[in-house]
Amino acid sequence: MTKFIDRIFGTKVEVDLVRLALESRISFESAQVDKLLLRDYAIADRLNDLAAFQQDLLALNSESNWSLEQELDVLRQYVELIQSIKGADFFAQFNTKVVDQNAQIQSLILFPLIQNAIKNGYASMEKFPIKIRISGSEGSLLLEVSNRVNHYVENQGEDELIQFYRKRLQWIYADKHELFVNSNSQTFKATLFLKYDSND
Repeated sequence: MTKFIDRIFGTKVEVDLVRLALESRISFESAQVDKLLLRDYAIADRLNDLAAFQQDLLALNSESNWSLEQELDVLRQYVELIQSIKGADFFAQFNTKVVDQNAQIQSLILFPLIQNAIKNGYASMEKFPIKIRISGSEGSLLLEVSNRVNHYVENQGEDELIQFYRKRLQWIYADKHELFVNSNSQTFKATLFLKYDSND
């Protein structure tokens, strides 16, 4: 019976790999099309303001690589678009110090941690902004994202964005990353260490 089931569905390892690839793709597509951002711009009747940004992201596919400089540029645009639509109800700090701007990484690989902070964090007070810090040297980078805890969110570290993101990191950067999430009663913080080859 087991052999019959394996012939139809594949072995457990094959099924696990297919599932990992699928969940990785879900993570990419959630970064590519941010439903909350689209909703807010649609409600404000400002979808035209998103057109160029969204067109650039939709041109990517889940196997796309691009330069770290391009990733940082799109992240800045994303944060600015959030700021523009939320106005006085949103505060964020975005700091980068990266040596190897031309390094090739998976497109939108840094997005989910920032999306998670925006979706689940509390960022409507200037003294408690979302803090995004990206630093790196040749061959590696560090992304730190922290936000004030939103007490209406039970566990920000278990959001689907994070769960699927873990799968994407495992699929693409299996032994080249470490992701840590932790929180206390005041602050949630996610930290990503990512290694990449110059020929990635």
